[in-house]
Amino acid sequence: MIPLHPEAVPEDEASLRWRVVTDRMPAEGRLVSAPGDLGDLLAAGALAKVVVEPDSVVVTLPAGASWQASGPRVRTALHTALEAPLEWVTDPAAGRPGGATAGGATVAEVEALLAGPAGLTIRAHGGEVRVLAVRDGIADLELAGACAGCPAAGLTIATTLSGVLRAELGLTDVRVTEAPRRPFVALAALLRRPQP
Repeated sequence: MIPLHPEAVPEDEASLRWRVVTDRMPAEGRLVSAPGDLGDLLAAGALAKVVVEPDSVVVTLPAGASWQASGPRVRTALHTALEAPLEWVTDPAAGRPGGATAGGATVAEVEALLAGPAGLTIRAHGGEVRVLAVRDGIADLELAGACAGCPAAGLTIATTLSGVLRAELGLTDVRVTEAPRRPFVALAALLRRPQP
């Protein structure tokens, strides 16, 4: 188990700096995705932001969350995720001055984020996400392919896409519609059809 030591971040009660004792740190920058529970917490919005520094990981909780309640789970999630530092995906430029703020994200920025690890789950299941519009901090997305009409699509959006888009681009809402599905044709019906 990799040793961790939490330190307060001056003038920021929502954040803790977790000092890490290891010679294998993930790449520096703002966390986009991570293995295990840490990635799940980030995607679900249970963590507002995670930034990897040379010898520490700074974790920021969302408004209304407390370290007393969240601390043990975050510590365990960090311990587990740090065992696989190469599976962390970070963006070294995200979160720097001049970055996207609520209402300032563009269609191109959302498309770029979805083209990376944020959209991997949807692509892996034969789906596609199209960006219809981004305005006033709200992204309108359309699910297509295998994800259109899938009963698990809402869960995927809530646990994967929404949290990442909010954390990385400062979006306030992610709305999803589904592309019209092609009618299902059973293979048996095609086989019974008379041949010309």
